[in-house]
Amino acid sequence: MKPMTAHDLKNSTREVVRTLKRGESILLTFRGKPLDAIVPLQAGDQEAASIRPYEVAWTEIEAQLRQAKPRFASWQQAEAES
Repeated sequence: MKPMTAHDLKNSTREVVRTLKRGESILLTFRGKPLDAIVPLQAGDQEAASIRPYEVAWTEIEAQLRQAKPRFASWQQAEAES
């Protein structure tokens, strides 16, 4: 497992991608302490993690919004709460 600081993760995206493509995991550290692991997807996981087409995702979002109850009755109420 390759160690990498949060700062390096921010500044070295290309290196992260290359490491994952090689099948290596990354141990993410923050201020010298282990924080999390970034691991490459296994062959079977790639299908489950596929991204939906934009049109399908947006249709689902709109359907959920139509079913959701607004938190505030008006914009004035929302503004007063903030």
